[in-house]
Amino acid sequence: MQKPQLKIMRGIPGSGKTTYANHEFSEGIILSADDWFMKAGVYQYDAVQVASAHANCRHRFLLAMGQSDTLIVVDNTSINAWEIEQYLLSAKTHGYDVEIITMFCPVPLAVRRNIHGVPERVIRRMEHFRKEQQRRFPETWNHRIVHSIAEFLPRALSG
Repeated sequence: MQKPQLKIMRGIPGSGKTTYANHEFSEGIILSADDWFMKAGVYQYDAVQVASAHANCRHRFLLAMGQSDTLIVVDNTSINAWEIEQYLLSAKTHGYDVEIITMFCPVPLAVRRNIHGVPERVIRRMEHFRKEQQRRFPETWNHRIVHSIAEFLPRALSG
């Protein structure tokens, strides 16, 4: 019997995380803190609500693990290792295989594609932290990088 799977998406806003998750893992349960900000089908970001959005995503993740053995995808920026670790540890405890997928995208393109209104200076700072944190990942973490321009988006848009 195959172990249940957790995919942790990681990357700066506009890097293609959600597009990739929806295209590659549509059969799974896709969870995002962004879901918290959807009101009547419209994304309405409120910086004051970020902690609540992430707490809600984590809660829904724990519920999803308890309800089925299906694929779960956590689609957040997950810039810091501690953000990943809270999901990874729970998943490993419940017998999940975990893969961290970092979407790499040049900052200028991510800024243009970003639909959440994150300022360029913030995206640049997030990219700096993403690189710094990645160097600190334990070797035991199953991690891969997807170059959203070269590897994924042309394929997704054509098929």
